[in-house]
Amino acid sequence: MAVLAARIGDWRGRRLHVAPASKFGWSGHLVVRGARADMLVYDDSATGLYGRHGFLHELGHLVLDHDGVTFDPATTAAADVARRLADRIGYANQEERDAELWATLVGLDTIGPSPGD
Repeated sequence: MAVLAARIGDWRGRRLHVAPASKFGWSGHLVVRGARADMLVYDDSATGLYGRHGFLHELGHLVLDHDGVTFDPATTAAADVARRLADRIGYANQEERDAELWATLVGLDTIGPSPGD
């Protein structure tokens, strides 16, 4: 999966760093877009198909060029950031549904090692 992420980074013309969520003391999947590079954080406590699907879901957001949640950390209150992120949980949001479909379709072709491999 790390190879797929690197290829997608190359295709997008932006470096894509991949890191386990446990490195930051939490669990979950997340994409963070930076000024010069992006980071995909994957839930390394999630194993098998569930872990792979979450990883692919986040890659889907990048491939599909989703807007995601943006904020200026210097001026945005933590409660506002939490509210914006909570609005993206589930599938009411079209970008979440699209990323889920992308992950499902790509996942059919990527049965193999887990995200950290």
